Amino acid sequence: MPWRCVLQTLFNWLVLAIVIFFMVPSSQAVTLGSPIILSKPKEALRAEIPVRTGAEDKPYMESLAIDPVAKTEYERLGISPRILDYKPSITLKRNQPDQFLIVVETESPIDADNDPFIDIILGLKWSNGGVAKTYSLMVGDVNKVTVRPGQSLSEIASQIRPQLGNADLDETLLALYKANPDAFIGGSIHRLRAGAQLNKPDASVLNSITPAEAKEFVQEANQAWREQRGESTQSTSPNKAVSQTPSAASGVGEDRLRIGPGSGDEAETRRYIEEIVAQEKALAQTKARVAELEKNIADLQKVLEARKAALNAGEQPLPKSGMDQWGP
Repeated sequence: MPWRCVLQTLFNWLVLAIVIFFMVPSSQAVTLGSPIILSKPKEALRAEIPVRTGAEDKPYMESLAIDPVAKTEYERLGISPRILDYKPSITLKRNQPDQFLIVVETESPIDADNDPFIDIILGLKWSNGGVAKTYSLMVGDVNKVTVRPGQSLSEIASQIRPQLGNADLDETLLALYKANPDAFIGGSIHRLRAGAQLNKPDASVLNSITPAEAKEFVQEANQAWREQRGESTQSTSPNKAVSQTPSAASGVGEDRLRIGPGSGDEAETRRYIEEIVAQEKALAQTKARVAELEKNIADLQKVLEARKAALNAGEQPLPKSGMDQWGP
């Protein structure tokens, strides 16, 4: 019967989908980090995205290059290709011997009157692989930001920072935390509620924060996050903590990781930690979808078994379900 073929085919595809999901590697050595917006609203866009690589990727780094994304790919994914109207320049730059940045620039300011965000798909390729990631860049002045699933506070702070005058990233993180205490689960900056609306910190909040206070706050938050994961700061190598970036040093007589002043690695450490948190959130959501898929498979299997039992017993087929409408 046609409906039996349809159900069996669907069942086979669902099983195959789950098998493929668990066969795909859970991590990739080359990844794209959180965007850093360097331009202000009403200025031509300039953004930098760090490229994270591992020691095992060094043989392929000479072949690392930008992989252009066509308008058709935006349309296929249901993502607005508006950014392409501004003819963005996307270049790969080496800022240290083993570190790369993707730099996105436009010649003219992006119109943000109707939408303060603009989407862009960035792709990288190398001799034995490639990676792509979609970003929503903040190009307009906003008073509220809605947290997307998997988005980290560091990513939001990096984008809103140009609108806060001379505040550095630590001060921006603490200001967002103080202005939105209910948006964080358990009071942790690494556990940001998806869907929460973050208010833009006002001048009074920013003026109440000192650089030393902000730096200590972020370091303690990172330390608490490591302890929750059961990681010992004494056994964690600095290079691993900052994702292959050097110059990390621990203070004498202290048991927590400290980054040397002026090294520029603290922001990298933060983005590394928060990116792990974001990936964990995304993995949890994927597992939930797989669980739902498994339930659908089980339900379909029950329907198949009931149909087979009815036919084997010589009984009339069970009442039709909505799935029978798939057949001709």
